[in-house]
Amino acid sequence: MKKLTALFIAASMIASMVAFTGCSKTDSDDNNTKIENTDSNDSEENIVDNTNDKDESQETVVESATSTLELIELDGDINTTFTTDNVCYAESDRVIMIFDEGVEVNGYMLEAVEVAMTNIENTTGKDFTFKPGAENEQSFVLGLYLPAGTSYEAIEGIDSKVVVLVSDNIGIAQAYSNTLALETFNFSDLENVYVTIHHELTHVLQFMNGIELTSTMNEGLATYISNRALEEAGKPEWDKIQYFSDVTIDDANALSGEEGFVNVTEHDQGYQFGYRFIYYLFEIYGDDIFWEIGDAAKEAGFTSSFSDSDIDGSGYISEEALIRKNQEMADIIKDVCGEDVFDNFATWYGENWASIGEETFASREAAEANS
Repeated sequence: MKKLTALFIAASMIASMVAFTGCSKTDSDDNNTKIENTDSNDSEENIVDNTNDKDESQETVVESATSTLELIELDGDINTTFTTDNVCYAESDRVIMIFDEGVEVNGYMLEAVEVAMTNIENTTGKDFTFKPGAENEQSFVLGLYLPAGTSYEAIEGIDSKVVVLVSDNIGIAQAYSNTLALETFNFSDLENVYVTIHHELTHVLQFMNGIELTSTMNEGLATYISNRALEEAGKPEWDKIQYFSDVTIDDANALSGEEGFVNVTEHDQGYQFGYRFIYYLFEIYGDDIFWEIGDAAKEAGFTSSFSDSDIDGSGYISEEALIRKNQEMADIIKDVCGEDVFDNFATWYGENWASIGEETFASREAAEANS
């Protein structure tokens, strides 16, 4: 999920945060560890029981004026689990993973992020480095979710690496430029499917490349790339099937072309319409089309931000403002792809989407049978 949602939940989270001193962990073995997971992207459980034996040998300390932040080593083993006593971090060449106090961690989490980043880079041809126009929002994110008094500035490379915050105070996963906020349940099925990590990292890649469009385009890209990257990495998963279900979106919405695009005002609709539309764009115009649209949006001065006057009485962005922003986006897309792009999408969708769904379902069944 894109970062906007975080703004509406910040106050309640900050109120519950407290200061910290350091980090310790307790390892567990297979006899006292239980991990349970559902297959839903939105509802998963990760239950870990741990012993209380502290391992001091794997901890390095970063001192600051207000706190002590410890570096811990993860061994890459998904069966190695521990619970943090306080805020600490692990690092690799490209990633810094900060763990809030009281979170359940396994030894593969850092490697899982690295693998997902590589998968996404292989699929998109882009990399996780800051490009012109990208905004570093790391201090905002970490200040929003970590306990008051947390000092992370002394961590070497934190301004240039991808930062992943793992906390059970986040709720819905949040992606920002170079920073990702996840809950522990997002890592609960690492041996099989971790589509949420791929999805949110696709947002990070997009933002680090200086491109931020409307919710429909952002969520459409993240949904499309996360599924495709997993397929190309040999890990196809069932999440994609929902986009071919009759109950997820009214076909009339997609078949109405530009009107359907402009009138997507509910966030969940953005995933559904966006996935279909991005699928079409990549299929017809090639893998560079999203980035071409992004560059055109920057040249046109497009911004995804809304003003105070766009907020309605309930504190949310008004439907009128969303429609206006969607129309701006539609006009830019037409400038890049042609005036008939939305009409052509509607025709393509009506002629191809059902058969693409049948092929997808058959491939998932075959992959499951061979696993």
